[in-house]
Amino acid sequence: GELPITVFNPAISTGSGGGYSNALTFTLLNPVPIVTDLTPQPIVATAQATALTLVGDGFVQGMTARIDGVDIGVIGVTDAQHASVTIPASALTLAGAHTLVLQNPAPFAGTGTLTLTLQVMPDAPVNAAFAGVPATLAAGTRLPAFTVSFTDALGNAVDAEVTLSFANTTTTSSGTITLTRTSLGTSTATQTVFTQTGDYTLAVTGGLVVTGNVAFTVTPNTSVAQVVVQDLPATLNAGDNLPPLTFTFTDIFGNPVDIASLVGSVQFLLTPIYGNPGGTTATFTLTVPASQTVTGTLVTSPLQVTTAGTYSLQIQGVPNGAITGTTQLAVQAGAAAQIQFVNVTTAALRTIPLPPFTLSIKDAYDNPVLLQSPLLTFANADQSSTGTFALFDAGLPGVFSAVGAVFTQAGDYTVAVAGLESVAPTGNALVSVVNPPPFSFGLFPSSTVASVEAWTLTIFGWGFMPDTQVAIDGVVLDAADFSIQSLSELRLLVPQALANTIGEHVISINNGTPGGGSTVATLTITSPQPQIDSLSSQQFAVSDSSQTIELWGQAFSPSAQAIVSGAPLTTTFIDSTHLSITLPQSVMRRIGTYWVRVTNPTLEGGLSAPILFTITPAEAHHVDIVGVNEKLLVGGTQGTLHLYYRDKYDNLTNFEGIMSYNNSTGVVSGAIGVQSTYTNGVSTATATAFPIA
Repeated sequence: GELPITVFNPAISTGSGGGYSNALTFTLLNPVPIVTDLTPQPIVATAQATALTLVGDGFVQGMTARIDGVDIGVIGVTDAQHASVTIPASALTLAGAHTLVLQNPAPFAGTGTLTLTLQVMPDAPVNAAFAGVPATLAAGTRLPAFTVSFTDALGNAVDAEVTLSFANTTTTSSGTITLTRTSLGTSTATQTVFTQTGDYTLAVTGGLVVTGNVAFTVTPNTSVAQVVVQDLPATLNAGDNLPPLTFTFTDIFGNPVDIASLVGSVQFLLTPIYGNPGGTTATFTLTVPASQTVTGTLVTSPLQVTTAGTYSLQIQGVPNGAITGTTQLAVQAGAAAQIQFVNVTTAALRTIPLPPFTLSIKDAYDNPVLLQSPLLTFANADQSSTGTFALFDAGLPGVFSAVGAVFTQAGDYTVAVAGLESVAPTGNALVSVVNPPPFSFGLFPSSTVASVEAWTLTIFGWGFMPDTQVAIDGVVLDAADFSIQSLSELRLLVPQALANTIGEHVISINNGTPGGGSTVATLTITSPQPQIDSLSSQQFAVSDSSQTIELWGQAFSPSAQAIVSGAPLTTTFIDSTHLSITLPQSVMRRIGTYWVRVTNPTLEGGLSAPILFTITPAEAHHVDIVGVNEKLLVGGTQGTLHLYYRDKYDNLTNFEGIMSYNNSTGVVSGAIGVQSTYTNGVSTATATAFPIA
């Protein structure tokens, strides 16, 4: 406090003087408190007032305290080194650093205050608050990062080492999630992918009080990844009902897809791989009752299917590859109820293939009926001619073609499909079969030489029937004398009497009614071609007389004629190998080589090959002198003459000579032998010839 100070002088010994001086004031201030120890420290947050013990120096009675600027009042001071202060609960509920100010009392408070930091720590965590957890999550997507905040009982943020777990209500999916501290009392959960649908709950260990959303639902992925089809039959008869089908829709993780919103509007399409003849196709839509609400499952209503074909299941909005189970339906045609014949000719020729025609077989719903190796039957009115022929696939379902159908007997026929005779046909199914008119294109051979033996003649043509009649020169042949090889070939036996009869013979071929007709062909029989083998002589001397010779050979006819150099000779028929002929004087008087031939009449074989004979010259009789020049002869010049010697028939002989002459002297030299005279009217030359080899 304030202390007065005076100075006192003592009195003098005589007793006079001295005394007190005037007073001066001295002020003594309280010291600034010093705290060296504060207990307890740190302080756990609490809702109750807490006493702190202070150890230090300068503590003065009446010392006051303030906490976070709020006066606490006078604190208890034991002595200058010890004091205590009670912190109110209001200052201890909030964790963190608090400011504690100590100040000794006034008016002598000293020069300052002591400011302390009081650390209040949060209590153990008792609360966990979740933030950012969505109410729903699509399967296959990540749970977004959410936070968990931990606080003590007073709401102070506090770090907590806890385990975060999850589980769905069916406990078929569970696990843990890692938490990462981001700030005091706050942790962020790692993103986690949930693939299994269900209702999930998040939980923490330690029995903390949890607030905020910790429940979420994992819903199926909205994209359908798989559809399982049940109860789809593999086959169905046209006109039957397709039974209710069950479709189960799941996402990529196998979770049922909630398609309740699609009930009543979703369409299931069965599209045929092939459709009706003519290129038409068929589709039909399956409907789902509106009352059905089963998640992930749809059951269709029954549906009558009338169009046959092989169908492939398709679902709008679902890839075909996502559909499992039976996905194809074969709708089979029902029993044949319709047969339609197309382009069946009303008239046909016996044994001649019918022109191609087609027929279609359908059930009551116009579906083509597929038959294996069907047959077409035919029968005439009295059932005397019946049979079958094959039908071939025409390339369209239920459509067949008939090619090469042949009727072997004439008559009116009814055509039907084997086994389906009771089905009334449309289109023409009646065929009138008649005999074809025969035609002859040629004979082989068409011409031949006479023979003493029967032989086979082949006739080529068309329309030859098993009961065709054949006649030669009006005489009908027995069936045993000819044979029908095919529609275009007939063979008959030419009897010996006819084979040796030279001439043209008429062969007639006739088919009876209905239809039918006749044709004729001509067979020519001739003598064989004559052949000369030898003559009685092939060399004769020139002569004034005719000469008879003998000729031998083959195939001489009684009217055979011998020819020499194109001129006919007198010919005598001895037999078919021997003729006698006369060479006339006109031939015998001319030397040279001649050919002789024998000819039979035109229908009797024709002309033979030639054979040669020779007529040789007689002795030399006179001379032809060649080379005489009239001027030379007149002028008296000499020269050489060529001499050609002839017999008395003026035929050249094999003698030839030359002679020299001198007209002035009249001398001819070098001549020997026969003499001959040459004259040209001016002069005369006499030649003597000699033989030259």
